[in-house]
Amino acid sequence: MKYIYLQPFGLIPDWVLGKLSQDLPTKFNLEVKILSPLPIPDQAYDTRRSQYEAKTILTELDKIIPLDAEKIVGVVPVDLYSKDLRFVFGEAELGGKRAVISIYHLVDLDDSLFYSRVLKETVHELGHTFGFSHDPDPKCVMSFSNSIEEVDEKDPNFCQPHFQTMSDPAAFEVDDLNIASYLEGMDFPTEKEKIIEHAINISAPREVIDEFSKLPTNWKFNSANDVLETIEKLDRYDFPD
Repeated sequence: MKYIYLQPFGLIPDWVLGKLSQDLPTKFNLEVKILSPLPIPDQAYDTRRSQYEAKTILTELDKIIPLDAEKIVGVVPVDLYSKDLRFVFGEAELGGKRAVISIYHLVDLDDSLFYSRVLKETVHELGHTFGFSHDPDPKCVMSFSNSIEEVDEKDPNFCQPHFQTMSDPAAFEVDDLNIASYLEGMDFPTEKEKIIEHAINISAPREVIDEFSKLPTNWKFNSANDVLETIEKLDRYDFPD
């Protein structure tokens, strides 16, 4: 049996984690387990910004993810950032297993409002791990939020198209666009072994590495499109290795 794990870092209210463990199974049809709190990783702290880098925390999650984890969500009380963004409510590995959310910008004196924000952002980041990109519908939980007002505007539930996908386990596939993003920076022509090595070096999700592992050995791939077309054919035909 697989689980969604919640990994608190630092001081996260027990009641928030407890409510998440009750509510998330209704969204994802997976039971939730709460891990013991860990210290906030010092290496994630950027002294220039006085913030913590979300990607570094995702890397830490990869070191501790339980074997029976379908997904793992880090929950932190500190201010997170990502690349050129001023701050983020969370970050996730698209189509992977790891996500992190911050309650730093979600806190409110109204506990009900505070928790609704936490639930929305947790569902949002977990949605990314199931392969969902941002949705232009501001009411969908997968809509991008650049402010707390936008978080409050959206619903804690998936819109109908996403809900239908969540209801069909066979629908969870790594799409071509997702795979293509992990081929950026590759020098072509190249071979299967170098593609896999590159994916590992940039911390690609296991699902993406599994797709690359299907590629035939000793073949030359002249472009990213060549790789994508080969994977598509592999899904329909048996190729010699």
